[in-house]
Amino acid sequence: MNENVTRYIMMKCAKDNPAIPLASVEEIIYLQQPNRGEDLLSLCEQIVKLFPNDSAALFFQGTALGRLQRFAEATCIIESAINHYTEDPDLKPSMLHYTLGFSLYYQGDFEKAIKHLNICISFNDDLPEHSDAWYMKALALNSLKRNTEALETVSESIRHFPDKADSRSLLGDILVDMNENNKALDAFNEAIVLKPDDAAYYNNKGFVLNDLSRFEEARHALTTAIELDPSAAPYCHRGYANFKLGHYQEALADYDRALELDPDYQRAINRKEELVQTMKGQL
Repeated sequence: MNENVTRYIMMKCAKDNPAIPLASVEEIIYLQQPNRGEDLLSLCEQIVKLFPNDSAALFFQGTALGRLQRFAEATCIIESAINHYTEDPDLKPSMLHYTLGFSLYYQGDFEKAIKHLNICISFNDDLPEHSDAWYMKALALNSLKRNTEALETVSESIRHFPDKADSRSLLGDILVDMNENNKALDAFNEAIVLKPDDAAYYNNKGFVLNDLSRFEEARHALTTAIELDPSAAPYCHRGYANFKLGHYQEALADYDRALELDPDYQRAINRKEELVQTMKGQL
């Protein structure tokens, strides 16, 4: 939540309805406690009752709904905020269009998300939402398998915001889809330099190294991913690296651990079956 918008709404609350607990608003907004989402939404609903046509109040409610992953409701509220928008120094229209694009993306409406993200980008504001709009647009294009446009968009994101690690990682994902694994590896390495404690980057790096048949390096990257976040995917990918290196018992342990964490993980199921058949053939 933008701090200026928060202050603006709190000022309105204090002026028009002192009964709304501003201390609670401060606690929820400024501390951003993840388990207070319902409390936040309840306060937002009270504020919207006071200011039903106020774009900032509606924006406040829409973002609260987004935090709860209630994206369909968030979309309706943010659209209403845009319809009621009047010039406001504390609430830029680019923020509204970015938030709407974000919500539409997570509803799977990628085309409409791109439309609103383009509007956000067109304002060229010096706001965090502007950098995120390039990234979200590239995500939406990649989801639509429009790889060339996704590549151009994420490259533009990196040009404008070179320190955004997620854009480097997304570049790697797009390049993998385009079968450019060596370039993808470079992108994942760049993401790791910018954000060395993100397990997903090491997992993606390990996945690409497996595809490049660089299995020892893959095992090392995937071990780092597991140390940072022991989730199913890096165990599965490390299992494959161990399998290709001939470390069958280690591979089996990795696949079993992946399936403990995600029993429906089809890649791990298939990889384990391949390993078991190979081990049977060597008896």
